Amino acid sequence: MAAPAAAGSTRAARTVEAAATGTGRVVSRIGQHLRERPTSASASLRVYPPGARVAVRCSATGQVVQGHDQWFKVGKGWMSGRYLTTSGPVQPCNAPKPLPGPPGPKGPKGDKGDKGPQGPKGDTGPAGPAGPKGEKGDTGPKGDTGATGPAGPKGDTGPKGDPATQGVGYVFGVYQEYTVPGGTVNKAYPGKICPAHSRATSGNVKIKGTSPAYASGGELVGPSNDKNQYIGYVANPSGSSPIDIVVATCCAPTHAA
Repeated sequence: MAAPAAAGSTRAARTVEAAATGTGRVVSRIGQHLRERPTSASASLRVYPPGARVAVRCSATGQVVQGHDQWFKVGKGWMSGRYLTTSGPVQPCNAPKPLPGPPGPKGPKGDKGDKGPQGPKGDTGPAGPAGPKGEKGDTGPKGDTGATGPAGPKGDTGPKGDPATQGVGYVFGVYQEYTVPGGTVNKAYPGKICPAHSRATSGNVKIKGTSPAYASGGELVGPSNDKNQYIGYVANPSGSSPIDIVVATCCAPTHAA
């Protein structure tokens, strides 16, 4: 089989494992290999000398060695039954494990040991879910007034609204808006009629934006007839874009209603 093992291996081989189910003895005259698997073709883990006693854990079927196919589990390896005798029957390695017996009585509680040193701080775990919203806190003191910001741009002046008809001693305007298309030649655009108890005193035409259009004139109509208003005449050259105009009639109260 194999050459005898060294003296240190011989002494170690005589130790019987406490977990074994039986004891075996090497009967080979030249020693026996402990194989990695139950076949002589597998790697040798160590060599036991002749007569060495080993702890046998269980048995299994393996390679046939001179008519013997039984192999014994010894420690972490296997030995052929051809060169190993056992002190008694050995259970199969695939035999079911016996059920554990009932637990023994509980022993007395031992003394509390000394407190060990504090271990290193563990890694920070992931953040937990947000908790419920708490109650609203007390309102803090009012802060100081901030500096005044820069003034914004001045907005466009809107058309003047109609004044009340009562009262005397002032002049007010009423306004009418139009869109004048290109190609208009001195077309009349009447302003609003002054309300009751007032008469038209003057008027004007305002052209919005920059345009070649112009007001060619205007006239008052009234107050001796039913049209108490200012009429403006506007021209917008051909090919020009439409323009917006405002015709204003200036009114002065005549007497209180």
